[in-house]
Amino acid sequence: MRLCSLVPVCAMTLGLIASTSLTVSAMTFKPAEGRMWDVCVFHHDGTYHLGYTANSQGVPTGFGVATSSDGVHWKDRGIVRKETGSGFIWKSPDFQQDGKFQYNTVVFSYPGPGQRIGFLESSDLFDGDAHFARFFSSPDGMLVVHFSLAKEQDTLCYMAPMKRAVVDQEGILRLAYWKGNDKLKGEAVAVKTPLLDGPPALLEPRFDVERGFILEGTIRLPDKESAQLPGVYLESGEQRPTLVRMLPNGASQIGTVKPDGSDFQPRAAEAVWGGLAEIDRQISFGPTARFRILVRHGMLEFYLDDVLFHIRSLTQPATGKIGIVGAPGSISDLQAWQMDLP
Repeated sequence: MRLCSLVPVCAMTLGLIASTSLTVSAMTFKPAEGRMWDVCVFHHDGTYHLGYTANSQGVPTGFGVATSSDGVHWKDRGIVRKETGSGFIWKSPDFQQDGKFQYNTVVFSYPGPGQRIGFLESSDLFDGDAHFARFFSSPDGMLVVHFSLAKEQDTLCYMAPMKRAVVDQEGILRLAYWKGNDKLKGEAVAVKTPLLDGPPALLEPRFDVERGFILEGTIRLPDKESAQLPGVYLESGEQRPTLVRMLPNGASQIGTVKPDGSDFQPRAAEAVWGGLAEIDRQISFGPTARFRILVRHGMLEFYLDDVLFHIRSLTQPATGKIGIVGAPGSISDLQAWQMDLP
């Protein structure tokens, strides 16, 4: 690997990938040792290559690599280059001739001036720097990779489930559920749709939040006169349960409620831990929509008809108790799975 920077050039051969690898996942990945920050992914020859910035006590320590055949289950390859972060990746303009991959990167120097911008060149896809969401081409079209912060665990950083980048007929870019994430679905959990009549109806059995779980179902959009908005109720270590509910116009809100489901209070908008409490994608759903919620530890994602609406990190992990609220018949066809992650 060659680093072309605003500072003197240094060279490195990355034969390190042949070293021992560990299978590690969170929601959906974290390093086997230490912490991480920033992620990027590139797909080549049937393999997803994940780059991440390794971190120790708040100080970047190098560029780590993980690989996956399905984009869900990852093998951590460890740190392959010190003093650089992870990076946005592309094929060189002369790839057919030189077989090179190129990256933009940050070179760290602590203590010292901090960060310097540079570029990397590699023939085996093991180096680079990434900040925030990254787009990359895959056999399933354009995908997006990003990380989530586990607020309840001293701000640990996890690889999030990858998303599809979808442009609708009006030219609006949306993030959507990637069907490859169905490989997260492990053991099916038999759940019956409980009768709705007032307070939240909790599902049985309790889910294992260490492994994570997925709940899917059909939700009927309420009419404007409805006094009971349908939604999903999630208990956690926080004092008040979390509720994700549907509005008559097709928008969705996330907030907290009393244990009996009353006194809805929108969650505050936070740049890192989650977006606005009310999300209106301006989509016409029809009378019903399919919902999907992914939960692991204190992190959750919520989709309607495969369109991403909410990503949130709670201050305390979920307890595994989840339920539904709304008028009788407003939620149906429930299906659930424990995640297939270690």
